[in-house]
Amino acid sequence: MSVINASAPVVMTESSYETTDSRRAFDPPAPGEPVAVDQYIADVLRRAHQTAEAVHGPDEARAILRVAHLFAEDLAEADQQFDRLQFIQAITRQPA
Repeated sequence: MSVINASAPVVMTESSYETTDSRRAFDPPAPGEPVAVDQYIADVLRRAHQTAEAVHGPDEARAILRVAHLFAEDLAEADQQFDRLQFIQAITRQPA
């Protein structure tokens, strides 16, 4: 388990929730690769949502979407420019 520095500043960016480098958009970030907090949360929730859907767990998938909406609310409070709709769409997007 890695240690999180709770006193470190939170990185918020105007992210499109897609990667532009060589890794696929649905892969987790490489160890040590910097990633914005909102992007990281969207990536984790997307993979969890896809896993729930793959095992035909509609209740789990809905629960993950509820958690995503809670994150979106908090992120929107922290940043007035945060795009809640884009964040939720990124979580429900299917890999190409």
